[in-house]
Amino acid sequence: MGSLLKKIANAMECHARLDAPTNLLVASFTLATWVAEFLPTVPVLNVWGTSGTETALWTLLTHLCRRPLRLVDPSLRQLSQLPRGLAPTILLRRLGDTALRRLLSICDDGEVLYGNGLLRICSPIVVFTARPVSVPALRLRLPASRPPYGRIAQSQIEELRQIQRQLVRYRVTRYQQVAQSNFDAPGFCPETRVIARILGACAEGDESVQQQIVAALQDQDEGAKVISSHSVEAVVLEALLVLIHEKRSHAFITEIKKLTEGILLGRQQITALVDRDMGRMLREDLGLSTTRRSKGICLSLNTLACAAIHREAYARGVLTLLEPRPDCSYCNQLVADAIVPLAEATSRPVTACTPYTSSTPCTPPSEPDDNGSDSAATSDTNQTAEGKVHED
Repeated sequence: MGSLLKKIANAMECHARLDAPTNLLVASFTLATWVAEFLPTVPVLNVWGTSGTETALWTLLTHLCRRPLRLVDPSLRQLSQLPRGLAPTILLRRLGDTALRRLLSICDDGEVLYGNGLLRICSPIVVFTARPVSVPALRLRLPASRPPYGRIAQSQIEELRQIQRQLVRYRVTRYQQVAQSNFDAPGFCPETRVIARILGACAEGDESVQQQIVAALQDQDEGAKVISSHSVEAVVLEALLVLIHEKRSHAFITEIKKLTEGILLGRQQITALVDRDMGRMLREDLGLSTTRRSKGICLSLNTLACAAIHREAYARGVLTLLEPRPDCSYCNQLVADAIVPLAEATSRPVTACTPYTSSTPCTPPSEPDDNGSDSAATSDTNQTAEGKVHED
């Protein structure tokens, strides 16, 4: 596992000039394309930056991802014409958020009714954009200066083919471990946590690699928490934490609203909240139960509610929890469950891979199919096992 990831990362380093953590994440995503139907959800990679800087990475991904398929404007009609069970890796350029959301809904819904039959599409997605997309994805920014030359040299073609054959064997031999993986990163915010589950499942059985993936995702998770911490929902949770730490047993929506508005005002955000919207937010967005009392709608701050508020606040990156209260048992439980394990994982460095060198550009090699028919190096045993995977 580790050696295969290192070979893929070497190729990324050589051609795309990415840093070590990004190399690891792209290499892990490449593995994910080979076992996509066994993952918790469809993996999505958003590589963004100045137009032209993606050429080298685009070329590599079309060589290493499983069954690459370039589409200009994906539609349900086009996807329905693909052979059943193909599950290609869809590569897109400059696709808008609305079209990408529609495509993801098709890929994530399992079987959808189309025409006279059921259509099931389980395709990993790679999308290159000028700005990061708003949909959940592994977002990686390309270097802005000195984009590398995007062609593959003749001396490297055979090395890429060897990696392709190893990826076929990886799918054949590891898909059951991937399907049964329970890997998780509970300290991450919800979006990054899903990405960690996907990439970590691909490295099931190699705890060291899984910890390196968690460490490589740390910056992205921190950025997601920064954005999330400025949302109104996060500030409402911050207000509830204040009430919990004051040992309150309950709170009315009116006082939660006033405290939230005070926190927003202190951060130079003037926002007028409405009691009805506040109640809906507590119930629907945060999953908290409210009751009616003579003085108004009330939120009980019992043990279950306090624990849920702390977990949700930590997941959303609420600023108050950057310094957990030592006298709060709920804060201490968060530290025990999430912060310490994450700190241990991120303490392990992500080592850089030594690139191989090349010179003369040439025509890229053709892509192999999954049974390794492009090369005699793939054994008959692997071909048989690959067929079993498709039948499952």
